[in-house]
Amino acid sequence: MHASNHGPDESLIRDVVAGFPKAWNRHDARAIANLFAEDGDVVNVVGWWWHGRSQIEKQLRDAHAFIFKESVLTHDEVHIRFLDSRVAVVHVRWSLVGHKNPDGTPGQSRKGVETYVLQKQEEKWLIAAFQNTDSIPELAQTSNDSRSRFSG
Repeated sequence: MHASNHGPDESLIRDVVAGFPKAWNRHDARAIANLFAEDGDVVNVVGWWWHGRSQIEKQLRDAHAFIFKESVLTHDEVHIRFLDSRVAVVHVRWSLVGHKNPDGTPGQSRKGVETYVLQKQEEKWLIAAFQNTDSIPELAQTSNDSRSRFSG
């Protein structure tokens, strides 16, 4: 479906996605969780999988109590693709500064990609699934590089 057919919905989706860093930077776990469907899922950058709005809120509240207490999240690029009139996939390039490592030392600035699956439920767009991934710069891949970097 062509994006121009989705003007009002695209705007509403952009509002939901923009709400994520706004709530993050206020360290408001409840506001972040409320962007999700009641049965939404999160897979964070280290692969922890949280199920449902209440678990998402609890995990984020715990993380923002220390590790992310002073962090600032920025969305650098937002790309929306509609799968149909009620489902969209959004990819976001993000940057994060001001977080701490688990030992309390300052964390290095980070960049990554968030993937959102949003679903329109009763005329409201909510996040059904979210995955966050840290990014490292892409390198030219020779057969030797790919064997060493991508095999387990």
